[in-house]
Amino acid sequence: MANTIVTSVDQYNKLISSPALTVTLFSADWAEQCKQILAVMTELARQFSAVQFVDVPVEELSEEAPKQQIDAVPTVIFFQAEKAIVRIDGVDIAALTTNC
Repeated sequence: MANTIVTSVDQYNKLISSPALTVTLFSADWAEQCKQILAVMTELARQFSAVQFVDVPVEELSEEAPKQQIDAVPTVIFFQAEKAIVRIDGVDIAALTTNC
């Protein structure tokens, strides 16, 4: 499954409430580290078709960042049925890959 770019709060809520594992990147266009994580997520999406990979641009969906305590980008949160089960702050490719 390809990376989904979230464009609305409703879409975000629907994606993270899925029973499927949802890997959610909170990102910003200006942060080079986010591009690095997004590239890894694109590759992981090819390998793990049952997992949803989601990109949440924090500047466009600014109301969601405080709810998830996003203080810096990149931050990746793994959700399953609305529950955050893993959180990765910063660039940690090994943790991202291991948790998929």
